[in-house]
Amino acid sequence: MQMLLSVDAKLVGRKQPLVHGIDIPLDDISQAPSLGEILARIVRVQVREFQERQADQRLTRFLTQTQIQTAAESGQVKMGGQDLKQFVDADHAIATALQAFQDGLYLVFVDESQYTQLDAVVPLQAHSQMTLVRLMLLAGG
Repeated sequence: MQMLLSVDAKLVGRKQPLVHGIDIPLDDISQAPSLGEILARIVRVQVREFQERQADQRLTRFLTQTQIQTAAESGQVKMGGQDLKQFVDADHAIATALQAFQDGLYLVFVDESQYTQLDAVVPLQAHSQMTLVRLMLLAGG
C-alpha cells in the first residue's frame, strides 16, 4: 500500500490556501517518523520539483492554440527557453524550514492533532493529512 501525506498550507487571515493537496510519498519512511523527518521530506520533495520546473523552463516549448488561449486568459503566456539559473540547496532549505518551525512562524497539524516539537513521533495512516498554518507577525509589537 502506498503511503501518501497530503499537505495543505494556509495563511492566517487569508481565505484561500497557499497550497492545497500536495501529495508527498512516504513509502520509504518509517510508519512513525518524527515531525522533523516529515518536514525535511516535504522540503526535499519541493526543492526537487522546483529544480525540475527550472529545467523545463530552459527548454523551448511549442504551445497549442488552446494552451495559448488559456494562458492569455490568466494574463501570462510563457514559451520556455528561459535560463533562470536559480540554485536552491536542499539542506539549507530544510534547516531554514525547521528553524522557522522552532521560531513559531508556522503551526503543524497532522490528522487534526497539533505537533509542537520536531522530535515528536507522528503516527501516520495510509493517507494522512497535514496542515501547515503560517502565522503573521504583528508590526510594532
